[in-house]
Amino acid sequence: MFFGASKTIYIISPQPWDGLPVSKHHYASELATLGHQVYFIEPPHTERMSSDITVRPTETRGVSSVAYGLPFPYALKFRWRGQFDYQMRRQARRLVDAIGAAPDLVWDFDNAYQFADLAAFGPALKLFHLMDAPPTDHCSNKNADMVLSVSQAFLDKIRHPAARKRLVPHGLNRAHEAYARRALAGSADRRVQERPVAAYVGNLSAAGLDWDTLFEIIDRNPGVEFRLIGPHEDRTALATRLRTRPNCTAMGTLPAEEILAMAAEVDVWLACYAPLRTENGAENAHKILEYLATGKAVLANRMAAYEDSHLVYGAASPGNEDMPERLARLVGARASINAPRLQRERAAHALDHAYRRHLRTITEPIQPLCAPA
Repeated sequence: MFFGASKTIYIISPQPWDGLPVSKHHYASELATLGHQVYFIEPPHTERMSSDITVRPTETRGVSSVAYGLPFPYALKFRWRGQFDYQMRRQARRLVDAIGAAPDLVWDFDNAYQFADLAAFGPALKLFHLMDAPPTDHCSNKNADMVLSVSQAFLDKIRHPAARKRLVPHGLNRAHEAYARRALAGSADRRVQERPVAAYVGNLSAAGLDWDTLFEIIDRNPGVEFRLIGPHEDRTALATRLRTRPNCTAMGTLPAEEILAMAAEVDVWLACYAPLRTENGAENAHKILEYLATGKAVLANRMAAYEDSHLVYGAASPGNEDMPERLARLVGARASINAPRLQRERAAHALDHAYRRHLRTITEPIQPLCAPA
C-alpha cells in the first residue's frame, strides 16, 4: 500500500500554511499522522525578487512549511510564460536542494499553474489535484502521473488519459468528523431556538456569491435569524447593507470549533452561489459536506455534485428564484426536516468522506504506478 510505509511528500499549495485550514492542510495533517514527512510548499513571495527559501517545522508534528521567493520577476508569468515555466523548473530543483530530501510523492493542489511541469521535482510519483476550476488558458496535466479532482467537469478539461483521472470528492476534517459521529449516534447537542436560525459559512467576499438572492432570502424571511460566518471587508457597501438588516448578523471568521458549538442552534445551512457566474459554485462546494456533518438541513443553489441527492434541498433553477420561498417552507417545517433519521443520514454521508478514507481511495489507482518494473 503506497501510504503504508514512511515517505517524503511535497504538497504544493496555493494557500500558505498559516491561515484558515483547507483541504491541503487537512491532507498534510493526515499524512503526517500516518508517519510520513510532509513538506508544505507555500505560494511564492512576489513582493520583491529573492532567492530565500525557508523550511521550518509547524505546530503539526511531521509537517514542515516551505516559504520561498523568486530570483526573477513574477511578472514573467503573465508576459513571457515560456520563460516563467523554465525558471520555475529551476526553482523546483532549488526547493529540493533546500529541503534536503528528495520527494517520493509530489502532490500539487495549485490550479494557478505556478509549477507547470512537475517532472522538475525528479522521479517522484506526481499527483495534480484540482479543487477548483482550472484557468481557461490552461488544460495541461503538468506531467502528473494521475489527475484528481472534486468535479468531473474539471477533470474533463485536463488533457490526460481517462485511466489516469479520478474523481475524489471533498473531504471531511477531524473536527467535523467528530461532530458527525456524535450526530450519527444521536448524542449531538440540540437546542431549538424560539426564532428559526439559518446560517452561512464561507468567504463573504468570494466571487460568485448570489447576493441579490441572499438579500431576497433575508428580507422575505424577517422572522428568521440569519448568521453569516466568514471574512468580509467592514468598509464595503456589502457590510453596510448587512448592517441594515435587523435579522442578520455578520459574525466574521470563526474557528471550526466555534461554528460547531453553534450548530445545535442552526435549523438550515445556506449556500447561495450564482451558477451562471461561478463554475466552482455550480459544481461542488466544500461547505456542503461540513454542513451535512452537523446533521442539519441544507438549502443550496443547484450543484452538480448533489443534483440527484436527497441530502440537500436544492434550488429549482440555476437562477435561484425559488430559494426565498423554499427557505420559508423549510423553517416552517423545521422539526420534520431535522428529524433524527434525516440527521443520521446526513452525518453518515459526511463520515464516508473523511480524509483518511480518501487516502485509501486514492491509493487504489496510484498503487499500480508504484509497482516495480
